[in-house]
Amino acid sequence: MLRNAIAMLVIASFASGCADIQDQLNGRYGPTPIPTGAAVEIAAHRQADVVLAMARGAGYANNPPIFGDRENWYTIIMTGFNVVDDACMSYIDDLWILERRKTRNGALIAATGAAVAGIVAANSHPSVITLAILAQAFGLASAYNTAISDSYLYTQNAATIKKLIRKTTEAYRMDIAKKVRPDTEVTYPMGSPGAAYHHMREYLALCLPPTIQAQIEDLVANAKAAPENSATDVALTKAKADVTATGRMSTTGATKSPTTSIKVQ
Repeated sequence: MLRNAIAMLVIASFASGCADIQDQLNGRYGPTPIPTGAAVEIAAHRQADVVLAMARGAGYANNPPIFGDRENWYTIIMTGFNVVDDACMSYIDDLWILERRKTRNGALIAATGAAVAGIVAANSHPSVITLAILAQAFGLASAYNTAISDSYLYTQNAATIKKLIRKTTEAYRMDIAKKVRPDTEVTYPMGSPGAAYHHMREYLALCLPPTIQAQIEDLVANAKAAPENSATDVALTKAKADVTATGRMSTTGATKSPTTSIKVQ
C-alpha cells in the first residue's frame, strides 16, 4: 500500500509538471518570422478594439481625435494608464494575499505534523520507521505549499514590488507628460491610434512579471530591462536614479532616508 501511495504521488507530481509545460508550448520558439494576413488582421482588430474602448472611456465615443491631435490623444492614453494601474494594483494585492497564505499554510502543516507525531507516539509506541514516514508525508505537503507559492511570488515581498512599480509608472507618466507639446509625431509619436496603443502596451509592460524581475535585478546589477532609449528604459533609469539618490549623503552631511528599501535575496 505504501509503495502504491508513493507511486501515485510521483505520477501526480509528474503529470502536474507536464500540464504546466504543455500550457507554455505555444510560441516557445518566438513569433513567426513571416507575418500572415490572418494574424495581422487579428492583431489589428485587437489594437483597434483596445483604443476604441479607451477613447469611449475618455469621453470620445462619437468624435475621436484626429491624427496629430496630441493633447486629446494624451487624454485617451491617460485613461488607458488608469486601467492598467487598476489591474496592476489588483495583481500586487493578490501577491500579498498569496504571501500571507503561504506563511499560514506552512505554519499549519508544521503544527499538524508535530501534533500527529505526538498523538501517534503517545498511543501506539510507533517504530522509528513509522515516525519517519509521518515526517516525510508532512514534509512533502510543506514542499508542495512552497513550490506552488514560489511559482508566482518573487524574491521580494509584495510591498517592495508595489513601491518599485509605483516609482516606474510615475516616472513614465512624468516623461510622457513632458513630451506632449515640445515633440512631434516623428520624434515622439502620440497623436494616433497606433501611438496610443504603443504607450498603453509599454506602460502595461512595467507591471508584467518578467519586467518586474528585471527591475529588481537592474537595481543591483545595473542591467537594462528595456531597449536603449525606449520609454520603458527612460522610466526605469529615472526610478533607479531616484532610489540611488535617496540613499546618498546630503550637502549638509546628513543622511537622507531612502523612500524605497530593496534587498535582493
